[in-house]
Amino acid sequence: MLRAGIIGCGGIGTQKHMPALAKLEDLVMVAFCDIVEERAVKAKEEFGTDDAQSYTDYKDLYSYIYNLLIVRTFVKFLIFHLINSFYCLISFIIYIYFVQL
Repeated sequence: MLRAGIIGCGGIGTQKHMPALAKLEDLVMVAFCDIVEERAVKAKEEFGTDDAQSYTDYKDLYSYIYNLLIVRTFVKFLIFHLINSFYCLISFIIYIYFVQL
């Protein structure tokens, strides 16, 4: 079972990406991060597991146990996230994958 952390919980993520991820049987979303706390909390409540966590600082998210990090932020932050995660998917790649299903 993949345990996913999500960085960026804005409109496209909560309306398109997270609902698609929720349909995957081998994936659970366990950590949510957004600079707007209400968005992270709302995404956690709607898509997260019972023990899911929400954060406003992406650095805090790295202390949580997950094995997949989905980054939905500006490209300039991508290099940092790639260095600090086990595996990283960009939301564009996820979007293309699910559109093709």
